[in-house]
Amino acid sequence: MTVVGIEDDQVNCAWTDRDGHIGYERLPIDALEPGIRILNGLPRPIPDDYGLPGPVPDDS
Repeated sequence: MTVVGIEDDQVNCAWTDRDGHIGYERLPIDALEPGIRILNGLPRPIPDDYGLPGPVPDDS
């Protein structure tokens, strides 16, 4: 699946199935998981040094 666009809290996704048919769906952004998945494989987490911002420190 490929994210082809983001509008507000919705993500437009496209993919091809095993028969080569193109699918398209708009999903809530909360429905997606971070990382990369390989067809019929295990999820691959985003590396720690990917460049994403770290957690915000708690000053309490």
